[in-house]
Amino acid sequence: MTIPDPQSLKWPADRAVLLVHGVGSAKPGDYDPLVAQVTSALAGQPRPYAVYMFYYDYINEWFS
Repeated sequence: MTIPDPQSLKWPADRAVLLVHGVGSAKPGDYDPLVAQVTSALAGQPRPYAVYMFYYDYINEWFS
């Protein structure tokens, strides 16, 4: 498994959602539909907020 290039996203406020995944072959973009659903579910919440993805498979591989 190759480690992807680091990504950064400007933190727009003091609210954030962190989605943590570790399913073996996940890569950036695989969870775009999930991010769209989360964004839709939070449509009525105060803004701004950020949605971040964390793929722990890369951390597991690094430790091993």
